Amino acid sequence: MSVSNDKLYNYDPMAPGSGAFKSLMREAAIIMREGITFTPHRGGMTFAVSGSFPYLGVASAIAEASRYGWRSVDEMLAYAGSSVKPKTESAVFYPTQEACVMANLDPRAGIGGLAHEAGHVIYDMAGEEVRWAEMLPRVKPLIERLEKLGKLNTLSGLHQWVNVCADIRLERMLGHDLPNTAPRLKAIQSWVHEMEKSMRDDKSENSLPSHIMCAVRDYGKGWGNPVWNEYSEEARNLVGAVKHIIEKLWTEGQDIEKTAPLPVLVALELIATLAEGGLTPPPEDGQGEGEGEGEGEGKGKGEGEGEGEGEGEGEGKGKGEGEGEGEGKGKGEGEGEGEGKGKGGEEGGNGEVRKGKGKGKGKGEVSDKKADDDDDEASANGGSMPSDQAIDRTLRGYGKALDPSSAMEEAVRKAQGGVDHQVWIDHGFDPVVSKTNPLDR
Repeated sequence: MSVSNDKLYNYDPMAPGSGAFKSLMREAAIIMREGITFTPHRGGMTFAVSGSFPYLGVASAIAEASRYGWRSVDEMLAYAGSSVKPKTESAVFYPTQEACVMANLDPRAGIGGLAHEAGHVIYDMAGEEVRWAEMLPRVKPLIERLEKLGKLNTLSGLHQWVNVCADIRLERMLGHDLPNTAPRLKAIQSWVHEMEKSMRDDKSENSLPSHIMCAVRDYGKGWGNPVWNEYSEEARNLVGAVKHIIEKLWTEGQDIEKTAPLPVLVALELIATLAEGGLTPPPEDGQGEGEGEGEGEGKGKGEGEGEGEGEGEGEGKGKGEGEGEGEGKGKGEGEGEGEGKGKGGEEGGNGEVRKGKGKGKGKGEVSDKKADDDDDEASANGGSMPSDQAIDRTLRGYGKALDPSSAMEEAVRKAQGGVDHQVWIDHGFDPVVSKTNPLDR
């Protein structure tokens, strides 16, 4: 970015933000807890939220405690419980005009970033006291799974995992409860994707932890993003292996308070599951149509229905070609062709498998050409799953998935190095002047 004309700063991308945010808060009044009111504060270079959080604060205390060596989980949790932060009021911040211009933020994305931070206040219940006693019996069994593996040190990355999980839950709930926010949240996510392009282009082992964290985030949010296939195959397969855990964060329309502990619990479950290892690429899912031919004999019962022995698999929604293996209901032996009911899959834009239905005929045992091709490719790539070393680095926080706050900071810092003038970014607070001279004491 090369900027020499200071008149550029006469444009404020967040000018529509104040009115849009007030409108959003009026709509949000029906879902917000009683007594929650806040006015966004403008200042600094990024979006942010502050305050105490009843459940996210538990994760912060655990992550901090994990930095020290402990003889047992009980000792670590006792220390964590004694160090939880006190209750503080919530506040939301958004960047100055100069920061927004330097970051090339457009109005829709800017409002999305502000709505995202407000979502933390609403759905993560900012401003309430940390509920340590409530959460202790729920988090301890998950942490004990790590203790058995000798991997308590992986909790040092808990903050990154909880942040991603919290973002997934709040954006899905916010987009459901206040539909007008959905296009704005998509816009800020698209802007974040642009910030991450160089990371996605880097398919080295060193970049794999970031591919994994971003794939978890994007699968979870479900905005149908266009960059899913740009993540490494290993990262996408790993997400497929743990998607049943991620989907616990899909709490649209559910009670805010009852689901508020989920980002912490899901993050710990993901860490424990990945640390235990033994994950394999997910099987193909979905339903489709396929044709096949083959041989078989006798009676059998398989997944499909149809005449003859065999089940075909195919891809996509509607008709397509594919082959599969299996036994169906039928009598006799020999060779033949025909149709069988089969299954296939269509991968959605964010990695979600979307189901379609179709029928095909088949008799005998047939083979799935696509599955065979996938298996061959998986074998050539070590099962197309990340190495143990890459997973370990991911668990310990080496992966980075940007959110609106961290993306803004990165964008502004990069831009500052490319301008030919000094840009002052006001923090938005009045200076504090001491009324007494400390030397007089």
